[in-house]
Amino acid sequence: MHVSYYRSIRVNIDHTYPRYFYIVLAFSAGSRSCIGQRFSLTESVCILASIVRRYEILVPHNLQSKPHEQQKKEMLHWTQLVTMTPSHPHVRLRRRS
Repeated sequence: MHVSYYRSIRVNIDHTYPRYFYIVLAFSAGSRSCIGQRFSLTESVCILASIVRRYEILVPHNLQSKPHEQQKKEMLHWTQLVTMTPSHPHVRLRRRS
């Protein structure tokens, strides 16, 4: 590869750049996997468990009047971006007694 062909991956990502697809994914994948990935996932599960233990998770106000199936459909819809992202991530929390 000639020096004039160099393009920084942080500045210009296009389909002609001869790199692996996984180089731009969060935490990457395969042999390029981030060494903190397992720690990050474990930490996320611990935080979520802590929230669920202390709070009841309720349907947001804007979905309360809709039928259960519609609530479920809207709350569980995910969008494929770099990672899977919830389309409607809003919920209400009520402190457990």
